[in-house]
Amino acid sequence: LQALNPQHVPWGILTGVRPVKLVHELMDQGLSLSTIHHSLEEDLCISEEKVSLVMAVAQVERDLIFPIDPLSYSVYVGIPFCPSRCHYCSFPSHSAKDHDLLETYLETLLKEIRGVLSHVHRDHCDSLYIGGGTPSVLSPEQVTRLLQAIEDYIPLSTFKEITFEAGRPETITQELLRVLKAFGIDRICLNPQTFKDDTLRLVGRTHCAEDILNVYTLLRDEGFAIINMDLIAGLPQESFEDWSNTLNQVLLLRPENITVHTLAIKSGAEFKKTGYVSPEALVTEMIEFARETLNANGYIPYYLYRQKYIAGNLENVGYALKDTESRYNMQIMEERQSILAFGVGAVSKMIEGNDRFERVANPRDIKLYIATVDAVIEKKRLFLV
Repeated sequence: LQALNPQHVPWGILTGVRPVKLVHELMDQGLSLSTIHHSLEEDLCISEEKVSLVMAVAQVERDLIFPIDPLSYSVYVGIPFCPSRCHYCSFPSHSAKDHDLLETYLETLLKEIRGVLSHVHRDHCDSLYIGGGTPSVLSPEQVTRLLQAIEDYIPLSTFKEITFEAGRPETITQELLRVLKAFGIDRICLNPQTFKDDTLRLVGRTHCAEDILNVYTLLRDEGFAIINMDLIAGLPQESFEDWSNTLNQVLLLRPENITVHTLAIKSGAEFKKTGYVSPEALVTEMIEFARETLNANGYIPYYLYRQKYIAGNLENVGYALKDTESRYNMQIMEERQSILAFGVGAVSKMIEGNDRFERVANPRDIKLYIATVDAVIEKKRLFLV
């Protein structure tokens, strides 16, 4: 097929979103790294560059999270509210201006958390991830209630890692950060996506690049030791120079983690309706430049995943400075650990053996989730007793 239509197919015939998981399976069979490397190239037609990348990620994960305790679990809490909806977003999300719905949702979420965590064994907890949406749209008082509800059943100090995905700088206040610090939050996400103000307006963001810089300083002043920043390659009207400038701005800040996303436009996203398509050759150049630049500055790739409809048939990669890798990101990608997920659209994964798990999905519709939370709790309890 490539002889007939010679286009760039970096991941060969490989399908699925978790290439690293395949490498771990081959490692578990006792195959040597050289044998695995050869198999990925020859049998799956993966490019040398991508084979080297996926092998590097697998070896980092092997050292950090393997062997995995079969009884361990992580906790995910979803807050599906944002100050505005980004045009590339396909996740369930609602306006943070609807304060009544937000409060009703939070009370329902707390009921689910209490109803399920009362049945778990606190000694085997691993990581806690509070994502969204934009969890920082919650008020400091609401965040306190959320964290206290978890603390009532699993002392937060027993988690090996806690991440709070603030994401949008316009939602972050000093009061909120001090609440997070008081509960021992050790990792926070501040996601610029780009440092080009015109692009931020174009994709529906309500902040500017300067806001990111100001909030980053605030995070450091408040003592947050691990900061992740997300970037997206392939946004509309961005040139290679724009991408290079964004990357250089982030490197000047030197956050511990940098996650490089390739734009993927799925059903439900505004860009899907308008028919926007990322320029494949340019996006490929951006991703390769990011890899080379981050490696040269001490950042190593530590987790990786792919998505449907991803530009250039590429991938998303998390990079980290040594000893700052996110446990949750690695665990959820390799599917060897149970994930208890709370909130609308959240999908729990209950491990049943080395490579078998059961998905337990919450309703994606917020009103249905609120109306059926008792059934949602009972469904999860059946896997915990």
